[in-house]
Amino acid sequence: MEEKGPEQDADTTAPQPVLPRHAHEPPPAHHHVAPPHAPHTPTHAAPRRLGRPAVIGAVIVALVLAGGLTAAALTRDGTAAPAAAGTPAPGAADADPVPVPPDATESAEPLLDAAAPTLVLGDSLGLTVYPWLADLLPDRYVSYEAEVGRGTPATEAALELLTDIPQLVIVSSGTNDVWGADVESSARDILDLLGPDRCVVWVDVVRPDRVGDSDEEINAAIGRAAAGRDNVRLLRWTDMMTEHPEWMSVDGIHPTRVGAEGRAQAFADAALACSPRDPDAPRADRQYLPASAFVGAISGTASLQPQPPAASSAAPAPSQDDEADPVVSETPDEPTSTPTPDPTPTGSSPPPSASSAPSDPASSPPSTSSAPSPRSSSTGAPPSAAASPS
Repeated sequence: MEEKGPEQDADTTAPQPVLPRHAHEPPPAHHHVAPPHAPHTPTHAAPRRLGRPAVIGAVIVALVLAGGLTAAALTRDGTAAPAAAGTPAPGAADADPVPVPPDATESAEPLLDAAAPTLVLGDSLGLTVYPWLADLLPDRYVSYEAEVGRGTPATEAALELLTDIPQLVIVSSGTNDVWGADVESSARDILDLLGPDRCVVWVDVVRPDRVGDSDEEINAAIGRAAAGRDNVRLLRWTDMMTEHPEWMSVDGIHPTRVGAEGRAQAFADAALACSPRDPDAPRADRQYLPASAFVGAISGTASLQPQPPAASSAAPAPSQDDEADPVVSETPDEPTSTPTPDPTPTGSSPPPSASSAPSDPASSPPSTSSAPSPRSSSTGAPPSAAASPS
């Protein structure tokens, strides 16, 4: 049997001393128990080391959510989306979603030469100024291409038939349209047809909210169509109605006589802002409209329309100063009458027509031709741009 040496016996019988180790030194590989300093290691050390990434992750998630909310507040084209109800959007006080054309009566410098011929284009509200506008603009020829009940698409169609369009055009259209989209589309076409070299005044709309878009939406459509066109101005009938609510008649659309005079003065001011008055110009010829052009709510306007000169008449036609005062009836279907009828000119009696047999005999000018169209037309005056389309 092999005998063991003293050192070998010491390894198996004597306890081995435990030598001190530094914390960074790994334990011997053959040890299966924790080193003496292990029980002093805090049990939550590992969770603390994992907490820092968790906090960082929470911060990242919060930032992502905040960024997502910010991105959701933007539209695809990068503009700010409308704020929720009751929450004002940043800069909302300074934003103006609808482009606003310049005011028709506040032009810094006229666009046209003095005494530019003027066309009134559109609907019955354009016709309400007829008894006064030519006298307010005596240095220029004022013509009409307007019709009761006409909408903006029909105004566009009428304009396309004109062959001689004056340099200054006042558009009264939008009241009879149902939808703002139709107004905007036709208004763009009208302004394209008129081109950039004419001075165009578009009158905005006041009407009751009975059907279709509101007058605010109609006026916004007009503003969008006129935006970016340096030759287009806006005449704010809305502001005048706010200042003078008594100018509105009972139908909520047409002005009273006083309102129609105020509207005519505003038309004249807008025209003079485009083309100044020529004090040396002789009095221009004027267009004479048939009584049949004034129907429905504006039938009273016919009682004050100027009369064409009657060279062969036994007595001259009364001047405008001698005629009756009312022009637009407060009650739409009740035309007012004048104190005395006009004398009938010599010659054959006029044929029966819409203009030769009006509800008020004093409201019809002497007929010089066959029955005129119910639309506005020119009689007793030089050829005008308001030739009636077929």
